[in-house]
Amino acid sequence: MRQDDEIEFHHPNIANYLKAIGQIVEEGKRPTYDALGCHIFTQGPCAPEYARPRNPADSCSGEPALPNYDGTLALYTESTYIGGKNRKVFYLLDIATGVSSRILHDDYAYEPTWLGDGTNTIVYLRSGSMGVSFIITLDVDRSPPEPSVAGHFRAPVHGLKTKVLGDGTMAFAVLGVYDQFPLRLGDLKKESHAYTIWYSTLSKQDGTWRVSGDLHNVLKDTTLGIPLETGHYEKANSQYDLCETGITVAASSSEYRSQTWSRLSSVYLIHVYSFHTGIHDVPKKISVQSEEYQGIFTLPQFSPDGHMIAFLLCHRPRGESSQIYVYHTSESQSAIGVFDMVTGKPWSLAPIGFRFSADGHSFYIMAEDSGQVGLYHLNLQPNAYPRALLRDGTVSAFHPLGRGDNGRLLVTSSSFVENCLYRVVSNDPIIEPLILSSASNNGSRFGLSPKQVSDVYFEGGGGDYVVHAWIVRPRDFDENKKYPLAWNAMVWAEQGYVVVLPNITGSTGYGQGFVTAIHDDWSGRPYDDLVSCIYNLRDIPGVDVDNAVIAGEGYGGYMMNWIQGHPLARRFKAIVCHAGMFSTQSMMLQSNGLRFNEHIGWPLLSGSRLETLEHCNPAQPILLQNWKTPTLVIHNGCDPVYSVSEGLAAYNNLQFLGVPSKFLTFTDEGHDILKEENLLEWYRQVFTWINKYTEMAIHIQCSPPRDLATAKRSLWDLEVLASKNGVPYTMFALQKLFT
Repeated sequence: MRQDDEIEFHHPNIANYLKAIGQIVEEGKRPTYDALGCHIFTQGPCAPEYARPRNPADSCSGEPALPNYDGTLALYTESTYIGGKNRKVFYLLDIATGVSSRILHDDYAYEPTWLGDGTNTIVYLRSGSMGVSFIITLDVDRSPPEPSVAGHFRAPVHGLKTKVLGDGTMAFAVLGVYDQFPLRLGDLKKESHAYTIWYSTLSKQDGTWRVSGDLHNVLKDTTLGIPLETGHYEKANSQYDLCETGITVAASSSEYRSQTWSRLSSVYLIHVYSFHTGIHDVPKKISVQSEEYQGIFTLPQFSPDGHMIAFLLCHRPRGESSQIYVYHTSESQSAIGVFDMVTGKPWSLAPIGFRFSADGHSFYIMAEDSGQVGLYHLNLQPNAYPRALLRDGTVSAFHPLGRGDNGRLLVTSSSFVENCLYRVVSNDPIIEPLILSSASNNGSRFGLSPKQVSDVYFEGGGGDYVVHAWIVRPRDFDENKKYPLAWNAMVWAEQGYVVVLPNITGSTGYGQGFVTAIHDDWSGRPYDDLVSCIYNLRDIPGVDVDNAVIAGEGYGGYMMNWIQGHPLARRFKAIVCHAGMFSTQSMMLQSNGLRFNEHIGWPLLSGSRLETLEHCNPAQPILLQNWKTPTLVIHNGCDPVYSVSEGLAAYNNLQFLGVPSKFLTFTDEGHDILKEENLLEWYRQVFTWINKYTEMAIHIQCSPPRDLATAKRSLWDLEVLASKNGVPYTMFALQKLFT
């Protein structure tokens, strides 16, 4: 075996020395190295300069900001990875001045929110020993604020929500495990369960909030469950909602075990007579007035007056576009589509989030739009059409600001150069958004600039459509010099590459037709789009298409294996294939939930479907013999989506052909790299590999740093906006569709 050809196994303790290093990225969220599945990199003639050393607090990862009842304060959390732990701090942001003040430092606290009783009281959960969870209140008007334990639960819980009741008490609910649910949706090492909603009440006793009743299981004696992956609770409270008289929930039934799609769900309404005593009706399934009823239901929520329920429905099979439906709780009719039956005007974009306005007469909607996630306002009346409020990055959260329907929102967003931005946005187009807080000061805090980012449109491989791509350049870019070409974002650009992120066929945010064009054609139009992209990049100043590398993860990893057998691979100096499919037939039957069949059809191994599978199979013998480009294959031991055997097969084929290759695996990781130390090692291995073949100087220190200060300086290039919020949501479109 040549020196280049090796296998590296990374045990959980591989990088203990890194546990003293400052913040890298926040744990548990998706890393930014995957942009639409595949990326191209080109290299520069000189190393980028190192930025100044920072202290770990300089770039904490900010969470969405939550406004209080009158819109004067906002609550947010900052997580900083220090010494092997995520350090958590709660902050209050003064809306009038933009000044933040720390109110609590507790590494075991999570999911803080406002109690909602018309005071400045915060309620949050805290994990204790032996799996015990605490519910705690904190009155921030007191000086100093003192946490007060309202109660505890003898199990881990998530997804806390509260609702004020007419008698002055507070209804609250959490999600907790109540039964095994045989869904293999998460990492193999992280068992998935069905969660139920546990509810009760809080009441004031001697001026202090206390849990005043037992917890009641709203899904008891049913076949329903809310599937959540252990360790992935970010959207736990988006699976249900409370009003004074009931609960609405998006849940799956264990009675329905479809071979073709295991995550089908429905929305249910449960009338609650007493949150205190636990008297409630059996769940009532809400039917949908649609030709395609089956699908995935998400984000159920009550209108402010509790008379309507709205939710998102993503139709399955063979459809990715989510639409908003509304249901009147006092009527027995089915839920109706907002754009089909209310406004009467179709919308080309697909909502990924929404919220009722304060008066319940309109929606604020988040939707993917041409490589961004914009914010829109829609009146619920005939002939209305969504109007853009923000379209300059990636909106991740928004909340009404202040009492009544004043049309103001507190919006959290990000961009390529900004990992956390808080702004006040009005639905009045005349009023400009007001910046309250910017983590990076529009990139300048990190030595970055929005001028490094641009976009381009080029003719698609089919010739009758256009494809959009982002281009990210190094900070010291000189168009008179040639820079290696790459696909990925700012971290890669700061290594001296021009980075291209093409939204090829199958990407969301460009219309439903562009999404579904990939069905039965995984290897056709998307591959042709990449060929066209490389061809059109020749005319962009400073881009060296003859010194390019390409990387992909998930579907992008599949595409890396596919292009290996085709002429396009010879245009690249090196390839990085992370969690890629090698054989379509074997992978289809190994993957969790058999979720890919909607793109190919069912049954998978019969008739024309078998022909389709073989047509787009990278493991065809006639293609395998063409593999020639040096490749780093990365495949983790706990990946439930693509079996590790897929990665080993690709690596072995490269070895048999004598192609320079390396196999990297993290035995304690699933499909994505989630652990901070592992993610750092991932970057080091990848940069070492691609820089070798583009003859780029290595800017990532590969030997253990001697001290903390040296570690921080050496990690600068890795830490530059390695935040999970740094890449527009749409850039994950193909990975999201196929993994």
